[in-house]
Amino acid sequence: MTDLQTEWNLKRLGPEVEPIQQSFAMLSSLMSRITTHASTSKWPQHGLSIAMLFGWSLGRLVNAYRLALDGYVCDAAMLWRGAWEAKWQLIAFDIEASQVSSEADSRLARWIGGEWIGQREIRQMLPAPEILKDRYSAMSALTHPGNVKAVQLQVQMTSVQNATTVALGIPGIRNAKATDAILGSIWEETLDLIGYVPFAFPKAVDDAAALDEWRQNMMSRQRDFAERLSTQDEQSEV
Repeated sequence: MTDLQTEWNLKRLGPEVEPIQQSFAMLSSLMSRITTHASTSKWPQHGLSIAMLFGWSLGRLVNAYRLALDGYVCDAAMLWRGAWEAKWQLIAFDIEASQVSSEADSRLARWIGGEWIGQREIRQMLPAPEILKDRYSAMSALTHPGNVKAVQLQVQMTSVQNATTVALGIPGIRNAKATDAILGSIWEETLDLIGYVPFAFPKAVDDAAALDEWRQNMMSRQRDFAERLSTQDEQSEV
């Protein structure tokens, strides 16, 4: 744990972290109901598979959030990308379950059987695949050591009395701009998952209109967060 970096980020962000934590709490609460209704599926094994991917995404987002606060921005970005991939995979499988004529021919059935289903194949099942491809490429560049800018996310340089000190990720670094960008993206992914619950598991939601109203409010706060905090100085001290 990098308690000093976490304390620095929490003090800097103040109440801005509360709605992010509330969003995690909402999705966690929905997850308990999702698993209850996972057997009510469009065809056998569909519901459980979608529920597992929801859980995969939530787990990675929660841990990405913790790592970002700890100053491990590179690692947080990798988990964020994993959650993004799983989100589109569960959406693709859910769409397919409404359209496929034979379970044996479906990609979901192949995946359940242990076959690798890559992102290219997932994109083929979704609308606007080129847009998703561009986003996936950008996220991959952000998390791959082949891109120097991705590796630089773990570098912090500070100057004290004309001497330059370089920190290389262990312990975590202080980078307000990168941390806030990752936190905003993590929050956005969490809200996307919440928004899809009524489609994948309608019986898991008592009042879909109320949930959507809550989510719309959170989406507005997320946009404000991204716009306001991204303008802060990367090396600001508190």
